[in-house]
Amino acid sequence: MKHFSEYIQREKKIRKIGKRIVDDIIYTFDIEVSNLEIGGSKYGIMYIWGFSIDGVCYYGRTWEEFSIFIKELFNDDADHIIWVHNLSYEFQFIAKRFEWNRILSRKSRDVIEAVAGNIIFRCSYQLSGKSLKDLAIEYGLDVTKKTGDLDYKKVRGSKTPLSSKELKYLENDNLVIYEYIKSLGDMWKLPTTKTGFIRKKIVEETQKNYSYYKALMSLLILRPDEYKLVNNAFAGGFTHANIYKVCEIIPNVCCCDINSSYPYALISEKYPMSKGICCKIEECLNKKNILWVGIIEIYGIESSIDYENYISKSRCLAVRGCKTNNGRIMSADYLMIALTNVDFDIIRKTYTWEHIVYGKCYCYKSNYLPIEYIKMIFQMYNEKNELKKRMKQDESLKFEYQLLKGMYNSIYGMMVTNPIHTMYTYNDGWHAIEKDFEEELNIYNNNFKRRNFYLWGVFCCAYARRNLWNMILNMKDDYCYSDTDSIYFEYSDEHVKQVEKYNKKVSQHVKDIAKYFHIENGDIDIGQFSFDLNERGDIDRFFSKH
Repeated sequence: MKHFSEYIQREKKIRKIGKRIVDDIIYTFDIEVSNLEIGGSKYGIMYIWGFSIDGVCYYGRTWEEFSIFIKELFNDDADHIIWVHNLSYEFQFIAKRFEWNRILSRKSRDVIEAVAGNIIFRCSYQLSGKSLKDLAIEYGLDVTKKTGDLDYKKVRGSKTPLSSKELKYLENDNLVIYEYIKSLGDMWKLPTTKTGFIRKKIVEETQKNYSYYKALMSLLILRPDEYKLVNNAFAGGFTHANIYKVCEIIPNVCCCDINSSYPYALISEKYPMSKGICCKIEECLNKKNILWVGIIEIYGIESSIDYENYISKSRCLAVRGCKTNNGRIMSADYLMIALTNVDFDIIRKTYTWEHIVYGKCYCYKSNYLPIEYIKMIFQMYNEKNELKKRMKQDESLKFEYQLLKGMYNSIYGMMVTNPIHTMYTYNDGWHAIEKDFEEELNIYNNNFKRRNFYLWGVFCCAYARRNLWNMILNMKDDYCYSDTDSIYFEYSDEHVKQVEKYNKKVSQHVKDIAKYFHIENGDIDIGQFSFDLNERGDIDRFFSKH
């Protein structure tokens, strides 16, 4: 690692993309900071910065040196990308050192990209979703992140002598980013976040059917009141514990994971495939091939099971006189909630009430997702598992496997991306960019190039929760804990048979879907609960405090 004063100006890799002039050299940036507390206030002081240029690392000790280096390096008309792992952190230190033209940030202080003149800071963490340590190991990069080599309790300053080991720590951080970006190919074609990879793949897969998707998306729109209803009805994964097992040490516990819970829900269930019609919930109850999102009010509600509770108090639009189990409704004098018909089916199985008032809803004709989605998920699941097997003999496949796995796991993230989100900018502090809600919704509705519908993500989550809850209800009092796509329960031969029975049903359903869509290699274990049935409980002692 060289001091920045040893840098010799070299020829850049300049080319044109349309009218734009870009530099293909991969630049990375990282800092090391001493954290200290003075008078009750916490401070972070940068004591060294590192900067790599196509894998050659330089360092400096002050921000003044960094400014000199950057000005010397980028004194041309080309655009340059500087990759930073967790840009949100480094941005706190450089925010007032540049004049920003544009900042991409969906949350205050959560920076995805920041542009200052011809310098583009991009976040490699947003692109990978992995820590530097995991990035190096899981992708099989030629360099690894140094761990345990740096004493973070030691306070260092810009004049503190640093050992070769400390310098190597910073150098490797930069090199991990460099190796990762280099392995991805043309960086100017890379998306800003990890869901961008799967978005690009879906566009490629559906391009031949462009006219169909244009017509479909013209139907799949959201009106302002409909969007607000749908947004209130959206809920993520279910994570909770049996109230009678909390803070208890439970012996002989099994853990089952649903193989690809969200992708399974996407291929196996039907989704809104028409323009929503505003009506009363009563008109939609128990109708085949109809899905709905609506509001219900319940008086005198009480859980009919005692080991778990489905309704989250935080999801209620209003609630009075409630008794909760770590945030979940056990009973209430009154509550109002926005939900899908899938959620309502679970509530009917697990609660009783004195009186219910059905409010308005939007209902939709349902069908399977477009064939390109179904085929793509089957294909990616098979390819991912095949690569995983081959990787045991050939470690060079690690990068390809992790890239495919990342894309596959991002399908859900793409589906649930909210079409309306607040953006932030920085100008001597963070400020929300005020946008007209209805105008933003119109932009979404009129974007016929999109390939997905927000409601698909909302129902995908609901179906996944229902699949998990089907097993919770099977386990009854032996149920211990669940987290999104996994369930912990006390072992018994009866429960093993229940899991096997469920898996057979799922297996047959997946085969039927594959046959319906004329997909080969449809005999896969997607959606099944996986665990070692030969072991009488794979966890000797289980403890949950939630």
